[in-house]
Formats: sequence, C-alpha cells, structure tokens
Amino acid sequence: MLVCSHCEYQRQLTNNALGSFDRRSRSFSRSSGSSRRIFAVPYNGVLFASPNMVDSSEPDVRGRARRRIARRLLPFIFLLYLISMIDRFNVSFAALRMKADLGFSDKVYGFGASAFFITYALLEIPGAIVAERWSVRKWITRIMVSWGLITTLTAFIHSASEFYVARVLLGAAEASFFPAIIVYLTRWFILRERARAIAAFYSASSVSAFVGSAVAAWLLPVHWMGIPGWRWLFFVEGIPAVVVGAVTLFYLTDWPSEGAWLSEAERPPSLERSRPSAMPTLNTSAWDSGMPAKTRACY
Repeated sequence: MLVCSHCEYQRQLTNNALGSFDRRSRSFSRSSGSSRRIFAVPYNGVLFASPNMVDSSEPDVRGRARRRIARRLLPFIFLLYLISMIDRFNVSFAALRMKADLGFSDKVYGFGASAFFITYALLEIPGAIVAERWSVRKWITRIMVSWGLITTLTAFIHSASEFYVARVLLGAAEASFFPAIIVYLTRWFILRERARAIAAFYSASSVSAFVGSAVAAWLLPVHWMGIPGWRWLFFVEGIPAVVVGAVTLFYLTDWPSEGAWLSEAERPPSLERSRPSAMPTLNTSAWDSGMPAKTRACY
C-alpha cells in the first residue's frame, strides 16, 4: 500500500509533539505514562490539535464556557427565529382583510403567497455557502434588515402585481436564514450538545403561532389615521426585524476565538493558515491539506 510521505511526516510530527491520540476521550497521552488532555478541533472531517489550546482537564473552565455560550447565544437566536416565523406567516392573517380591500381573488392571493417560496428555495443553498465562507453574523444581519424593509413596504401595495413582486423579493431576502443559523450553531456547540441547541432555537416556531395570532388580533380591527389594520400589521411586524438585525451585527460573534465576552481561559486560539507548522494535523478518516482559519466548537 502506498503511503503519502507528507501524510506520514505529519503523523510522526503529531505523535512526537503530542503523543498517542485516544479517539474516545479526544485527548493525547505520552508513552511515558503522563497524560495531558488537549482539545481536538473537528473541521471538514479533519481533526486539528494543538498543545497550546485550553487544557480540557479543567472541567470547571469548559463547563463555565458552555453555560456562558448557551446563556448568551440561545435566547438571542430564539428571538431571531421568532421574528422570522412571525414575518413569514403574517400574510395569512393580513389576507382576512387585505383580499376584500384590494379585490384579490383566492387565485391571486394563493399565487402571491406561494411566490415567496420560489426565490426562497432557489437561494437557500447559495446563501448558506455565503454564510459559511464569509460571515454568518454579517449575513444574518443582511437577511433580517432586508426582509424587515420588504415586509414594511408590503404595507403600501395596491395591486396584484405589487403583491407578487413583494412576495418574490421577500423570499429572496429571507432565503438561507435557517441554514445560516445552523452553520452558526455548529461553530459554538459540540456535536453532543448541538441537538439541544437546535431544538431550543427551533421551538420558536411554536411560540410564533401564539405571538403572531395575538398581534394580528390586536391590529386587524384598527383603522389608525385612516389606514386599515392589515397594512399596520405589515408595518409593525417589519420594524423589529430591521432593529434586531442591526443589533445582530454587534451582538453575535462569528467564531469562539473572537469571543471577547469569553475569558482568556475559555476562549480557544485562532488557527492561522499562514503558519501550518503551528498546528499539526492528525489523520482520521480524511485528509485536507489546508488549515482552518478559525476554530470551531471546542467546548
């Protein structure tokens, strides 16, 4: 069997620097009997490790970091998805009055409501790739601000064509929000805790049904300043997306290594592509010649 000389060299470098690797504990131990647990960071199927990372034998530090990350990120991400679901389905509540005011038939309304998912489906995967390769924080900000503005402008439609255009643009604006959040959670939560984080985030869809219907029941009967309630519904529910989207840019952090709100002991270091020798690679099921620019979830 042929063995890549570069891979063999990297394997020897890892063993000499760190010792043997225990797959179950995800730590390295030296043959002399002394054991030192060091973080191994998964990235695209490859395991990267460094003796300079936080010592995982300090469970208090790791536990404190996990709790701090969960307390800071999960409530805010829950709020983002809550606003998303409310804005996505407010058209169904607005239709109770909008169809009569604008003279829309069931066919016109049905086509306009479904037009949202045309651009939403087409741009879902490309948007997720942009979020992964650029910045999840900035991409979510772009998504929320743009969909909030479009939702607000939907309050000013007067014809079926304007309704169609608004729905198509809204689908394009909101596309890739969900996968971008999933990408973000993979950077902050290890595999065994990721399912709980996603479940906490996804539970906002149930809460949105209650909140959205309550807001619609409050706004639909009103006629403030001569403007019907269904227009106020779009206007009022679009503003929070713009405001919270702007807050997202400053509140979220793309990578754990950039989390200034974490202490030095809780924050893993950044892995630079320009210094491949600073981070030895460990051969697992796959090899990748490139080094990650940042670390994923280490806690």
